[in-house]
Amino acid sequence: MSNNNLNVWNRLCRPPRDTLKAIKGGRLKGMTDISPQWRYKIMTKEFGACGIGWYFDIIDIWTDICSDNQVVQGVSINLYINKDGEWSKPISGVGGSKLVDKETRGLYTNDEAVKMALTDALGTAMKLLGVAADIYMGLYDGSKYKDESDEKPFTKEPEPVGKKEVKMNLTFLQKMRVAKGMLRELTADDNLYYITLEEKGYKKSNQVEKKNQEEMLTTFRNLVAETETLAQEMK
Repeated sequence: MSNNNLNVWNRLCRPPRDTLKAIKGGRLKGMTDISPQWRYKIMTKEFGACGIGWYFDIIDIWTDICSDNQVVQGVSINLYINKDGEWSKPISGVGGSKLVDKETRGLYTNDEAVKMALTDALGTAMKLLGVAADIYMGLYDGSKYKDESDEKPFTKEPEPVGKKEVKMNLTFLQKMRVAKGMLRELTADDNLYYITLEEKGYKKSNQVEKKNQEEMLTTFRNLVAETETLAQEMK
């Protein structure tokens, strides 16, 4: 086995632009959807055909009843890969989807909920190997690496900050990425991060003027601490 533990990760981490689709509605609005077929293709390219170079076992299938008689479908799987002639230990993944959803006309039953939850579980397990990792890490949005634009000074300031030039502080951006990562671990998505930015009048951290950066960091420090406390209370 190679001494470079990131070799596989680096080959799997960036999906092609044509396999990505922006999510334009719902709770995940603004996030990026990744083609499941690309995931399976890149796994096959790296490890071999499904069932020969990689495979998965379904461990459990269940439903949870939520508010307003909505029902969530859950699936858990173990993923296995064959590397250098040896099978891996199980790589766990849990996925979910709405089986019964509340819509304007009433409750709707999704007959593909199990399949969707299985797809979600496979994606969860595969990202532990690095599949589409650049998307989950917020580094790539399908058109460019975000680091390439985030770390360059803007010549014009997008609304609502104003038209004057923004002076970037890389240390500030790095701290914001840490805050974003911590919130993602606690809440399983980036919604809270972006909602908080928008409440302060910004869409991205690279729009924050230097004079407001320390206040913004304090806001996110407090937010992370409060979220950690809430997560502990709910255990």
